[in-house]
Amino acid sequence: MNRVILVLGTFVGGVIVFFIGRGTADITDTASNKESLSQVKNIQSANVRVSGHEIDNLPKLNRRGYELAQSPRAGLAVLVGELERSPLAEMNFEALFGIWDMLQYVDVSEFPLLLNELSDNNAGQMVRMMLLNRWGSVDGPMAIEAILAGSERGINPLGAVGAVTGWMISDPEEAYAWFSAHGAELGTERVGLGQDEIEVMYLTSLAKFDLRGTMRKLDGLSSEMQRDIISSLTEAVASDLEKREELFSFLSERRDPSLLREARQNIVDHLTWANPQETIHFIDSEEIEAGEKRELEVRFATDWASSDPEEAMAFLVDRLDEQENIGDGVAAVFGHWIGDDEVAASEWLRNQPDKYRTDEVFQQAGFHLTLAGEHERAMAWVDQLLNERQRQVGRGQIYQAWSRVDKDAAAEWRATLPDEIAITLPNLPRE
Repeated sequence: MNRVILVLGTFVGGVIVFFIGRGTADITDTASNKESLSQVKNIQSANVRVSGHEIDNLPKLNRRGYELAQSPRAGLAVLVGELERSPLAEMNFEALFGIWDMLQYVDVSEFPLLLNELSDNNAGQMVRMMLLNRWGSVDGPMAIEAILAGSERGINPLGAVGAVTGWMISDPEEAYAWFSAHGAELGTERVGLGQDEIEVMYLTSLAKFDLRGTMRKLDGLSSEMQRDIISSLTEAVASDLEKREELFSFLSERRDPSLLREARQNIVDHLTWANPQETIHFIDSEEIEAGEKRELEVRFATDWASSDPEEAMAFLVDRLDEQENIGDGVAAVFGHWIGDDEVAASEWLRNQPDKYRTDEVFQQAGFHLTLAGEHERAMAWVDQLLNERQRQVGRGQIYQAWSRVDKDAAAEWRATLPDEIAITLPNLPRE
């Protein structure tokens, strides 16, 4: 499934990640037994009715979705219009969430009409995937039948991906059996969803009920597919101590250190967002070599820095304080911090020993300030690089990024430079 996401991501940004993530129950959720899975279709196929009191308690986006769903064609037109007007539609998550929320309140009988309303532009393709994903999760066979019924106009493989992934969420056994026999008819392999990817999704779904039994099925699969499945399972068990220990016990029996290493990295990446303190406990409880532990600590702190850079820095400094190259070790965290609060991060660095002021620290500061649109401030940090070649390259990269968003401001800044520095900057392409 990771390969599906990577391939499709080039076309629709985060949409595949979005609806798989929103729709797929992980191993730790309430669908913890086979009876719950058999109830999913009954629950999902019921036409949604919400009382006035419940409407008042809906989150803002959900309330709007419910209101727009009362007139589905008009509601979808409003939301698709918002998406089409966005300069980067595939990253307009507010509009995508709005469409997804509305679809939760639309009866499946409306779906054929809504599909006919969609255009073939990027926004229309994204919404088609979401609509068919929702339809597939409610009634997989009907969603697939609708796709095949329009085959005289050519099957839309991206829409088919939406339907199949939705069906796999609600009834993996039925979806897997159908796709294994007829999947080639959909043409989804052209966009990255072939039998191998379905195998990964299917086994990941089965693991909700029998993790060890699913793992035993891996032996007949290719090494690459095994790794894809293990990666998906690791993400799913990250927050569940018992399941996590069960998975690691199985991986230990395979006597492949690289599998364990990748699994630990995945646990850290996914657990950090949910529970930083639990992630620290996980790192400290693993019996691993000092080098790998240090890598996990840096990885964790870098992930954590996206939400709490000051705490992440305090953690990492405590862990790495005896290292000679501590400046390089904390550089990525410092970059996140300075992009979030340059004043606080700069003050912190001024109070540290010289070993913290390395070229890697200055480069990360310049990179994150460039991302934040603070190009002139980014230049000030890159100017502190000791390596002259890296300093020139850094200036050039920031100058080009600045010119793409504000050519006049970049040119004004360049005009203030001494000739010997200005001449080292790259020439911009002619308009």
